[in-house]
Amino acid sequence: MAKYHSIGLQIADGISRSVSAHPAAFHLLGNLGWKNVSTEWINSMKWLRAKLWTLLGHWIRTRDSMPSHVVSPNEVLARFIFERRHVDRMGRAKQGAFLPELYSGRLETSVCRICRVAELRIWYLGKSVRRDKTLHARADFPVSAALSQALECLSAPEPHFSEHAVLVGWPHGSNEKMRHKAIAAHLAGVAAVSLAP
Repeated sequence: MAKYHSIGLQIADGISRSVSAHPAAFHLLGNLGWKNVSTEWINSMKWLRAKLWTLLGHWIRTRDSMPSHVVSPNEVLARFIFERRHVDRMGRAKQGAFLPELYSGRLETSVCRICRVAELRIWYLGKSVRRDKTLHARADFPVSAALSQALECLSAPEPHFSEHAVLVGWPHGSNEKMRHKAIAAHLAGVAAVSLAP
């Protein structure tokens, strides 16, 4: 955190020095009367520095409140669909497209983070992550939709696939399959489907 505090001070000091040291600024202050303006100028720089500290502190608290591996609720995800039967005739995703699979003892649904990712890159990933299958479509949905169902989205980067993430926290219990279907149906209901080019 000391690193970011230092950066904040450097920004404030840099603004102060760059403006006050500029010949045009000196000329203007001279015309207005340096003795009368200097105190106001110093107070303005103090106010600016205080504002920067406030903004910097807010950013640090926000950043530190969420583990780095947890995906932000504001992001959008894509679920790659490899089975035609998981998209209905109206072009909508079915619940089967989102059902979890068991990996290393944990139920999870593999997804791709697509914020600020080029369309060509997204489709390339969809066609290359499962070489044994043909990509049929993708279903885009917000992370918040998963969070509303008590799931969690964790970043799970893989070689050549840094955008990879997983939905975890699927229910366990005697009626887990019914609960899984209900959650998957919710995700399918909010997802926007695009057929593979």
